[in-house]
Amino acid sequence: MEKTLDDIVLSVVIPCYNEKDTIETILDAVRDCGIPHTEIIVVDDCSTDGTRDLLQGELRSKIDRLIFHKMNQGKGAALAKGFQAATGDVVVIQDADMEYDPKTIAIKGTASALNNVTAITIPENALVLSSVGGVVGRRWYSFTYVQW
Repeated sequence: MEKTLDDIVLSVVIPCYNEKDTIETILDAVRDCGIPHTEIIVVDDCSTDGTRDLLQGELRSKIDRLIFHKMNQGKGAALAKGFQAATGDVVVIQDADMEYDPKTIAIKGTASALNNVTAITIPENALVLSSVGGVVGRRWYSFTYVQW
C-alpha cells in the first residue's frame, strides 16, 4: 500500500550552534511547512550565546525532541544524534542558520520518480534526499528537496 501525505511522518533534524537570533524563526517556519505530521528534532551543539536557554525555556513547546551536546562536537555529530532520535518515515535536515528555506521541504503524493535527487536510507525506513551536496557512505552533507 502506497503512503500518502496524510500517512507519513516527516522528521526534521535541526543542528544548531549559537543561533539565538534565528532559532525561533526556523522552528516556526518548519512547523508551518505544510506537512501534516512533522517531528522537530533540535540538536544543540553546546551553544554559548543563549540558544540553550531559549530552547529549554520559551521555545521548548515548539520542539518534539531536544538534545544537548555537553561539548561542541560539530555538525556531523549533531546530525548523527538527530538521525538516531528520528522516528519519522522521512528525515530531512534544516540548518538553524536559515541557509535553506523550510518552504523547500516538499513531499508530493506517492511519486516513484525522484527527479535528479540522490536518495539514501538512514536507519530503518527513513529517507534523506539531496539535490546539492551528496552522500558519503551513510552520511549526508546537504539537502534541499524531498519527494515521497
